[in-house]
Amino acid sequence: MGEPVLDSQKPFRVEDHAAVVLCRTERGNLHLGLLHRGVGGSVSILHLGWEDNLAMDWKWERLWAAPAVPAERLRSVSGLCRLIWEQYQATRKFPYGLHYASQFFTPDGSLQLDPRTEAGLTCSTFALAVFRTVGIELVDIASWPVRADEDRAFLEFVRPFAATNLIATLTAEVEAGCKRVQPAEVVGACADPPPVGFTVSKANGDRAILMLDL
Repeated sequence: MGEPVLDSQKPFRVEDHAAVVLCRTERGNLHLGLLHRGVGGSVSILHLGWEDNLAMDWKWERLWAAPAVPAERLRSVSGLCRLIWEQYQATRKFPYGLHYASQFFTPDGSLQLDPRTEAGLTCSTFALAVFRTVGIELVDIASWPVRADEDRAFLEFVRPFAATNLIATLTAEVEAGCKRVQPAEVVGACADPPPVGFTVSKANGDRAILMLDL
């Protein structure tokens, strides 16, 4: 299965096609991206930093894991990452939101969501939506608990740099009881056959955090 490894010990290769990658940023938070074969065959990382901030730069240590899925699915993830990046280059817009339900990407790399109930994606659900689009549900989202206290702490963490209207949206999602998937849990899901439930993803993710923070 896709056990997490530090890139400094086992570097991701373009032949691996795609993987999720975890880091701890200078702010102290955990963050998730998608390693993939970029334009020209280079190793690239696509990640959602914040609202309207889809990025390809990655300045942090890498702990990565590839889920146990067929190689052709990982190749599809890689290709979709390139299409999503092309779309973002044209619009420079990407919505952020905590509630994850039906979001997916169209064949041209455009995000589709239900505006009645879905505001956008996070760094974690961005990766989940990419895998969903190529036919892989990495996690069993129904098994995730509501963690309102942790989510309120997250709101306080982002409040200093978040726009007022975005904070209002995120607060409404938290108070409505959204199920926020955290970055390490996506890495943790890669170690078992998908879709992976919360308990296993959380336990595996906690071990990944220990590896990252050594």
